[in-house]
Amino acid sequence: MTLPRLVAYGMAALTAALVGAGGWLLTLGADAGQVGYFATACLLASASVVLGVLIATKRPANVIGALLTLFGLLSIWIAGTDVYAYVIAHRPEALPVSPLLATASQGLWMLNYVPAALLMLFFPDGRLLPGRRWRVAAAGIVAVPAAFIVLAGLDPAPFPAPFAGVDHAFGNPPPALWRVLQPIVFALLPALLALLVASATAMVVRYRRATDPERRAQLKWFALGALFLPATLLLCWLSYLLLDGPELAVAGLAATLIAIPAATTVGILRHDLYDVDKALSATVTYGLVTAALLAFYTAATVVVGVVAGRSSPVAAAGATAVCALALSPLRVRLQRRVDPSALSRPPGGARGDRGPPGPDARRRGGAGAARSRAATGAA
Repeated sequence: MTLPRLVAYGMAALTAALVGAGGWLLTLGADAGQVGYFATACLLASASVVLGVLIATKRPANVIGALLTLFGLLSIWIAGTDVYAYVIAHRPEALPVSPLLATASQGLWMLNYVPAALLMLFFPDGRLLPGRRWRVAAAGIVAVPAAFIVLAGLDPAPFPAPFAGVDHAFGNPPPALWRVLQPIVFALLPALLALLVASATAMVVRYRRATDPERRAQLKWFALGALFLPATLLLCWLSYLLLDGPELAVAGLAATLIAIPAATTVGILRHDLYDVDKALSATVTYGLVTAALLAFYTAATVVVGVVAGRSSPVAAAGATAVCALALSPLRVRLQRRVDPSALSRPPGGARGDRGPPGPDARRRGGAGAARSRAATGAA
């Protein structure tokens, strides 16, 4: 059995164990909301685990299956730690408090980005692009979150509830040392952002270098799923505009947990299932329209609100009218620009472009022109 397949199967078994452990935690004192939260997280993440095992079975030497399984495993792990914190907060006598888990949970959120970034670096053949910078990016995607978890755990400030009275597992550094470490902790945030940009750049570079239509179709499928990440940010923006909170972003995160594994699996196993150019074109078009609509709505709300008052119905009506007037022509223009045929052009130019004529073709063209002139003179 190949190592990627073995790792995928092992993580699938660990995921099943985490689901069982989370279910046991729920029996200790969780309410209906926590039960629904954990059940939903398990349902969404299990799709990634199942599809990862499927890829590992069909393509045993490809690490993409193991990375997809890791994608679901981390989601269930984070949901399980949330349930654990809830039980500690509401029934502290039911469980012992783990200082290590309380310490690590301060930076655990950064692990959410690791599987997606590694997928962008290794998709679709399970190998990095040639070059030292891509190896550095892959190592950084793993090292930066690990360093952040350790350094964030060294923060001498008390942990937030429900771990406020828990000792730090890594100890409390001297104040002078923490003054040195704290800027490093903050520097790791833009470092992670730079690594995510580098991972996305790897997909673009891989697409531009690809000459095989099959490889380009695979990359388009993955891009279709990855577009749900910026869509989640748009939903968060919309949620703050309409609801003053990030509630709608939860729907985007749920869709991302389904879209990325599904698009990855289709790209690896069934890239010819559907015309991906049309789907990608429609997704890009309506994504740009939504972003422009939100920008128009925000600007119009601010401008009209200054004149008519922030909570005035005139402000809402005026902002809606401006958006309605701008949306239709904008959608038409974007749809013309984001043409599906443009997505399927080979790197050398438009479809059917054979490049400049070679010297033989130029000689034949010159000889033909000379014969034509001679025939004209004879006539």
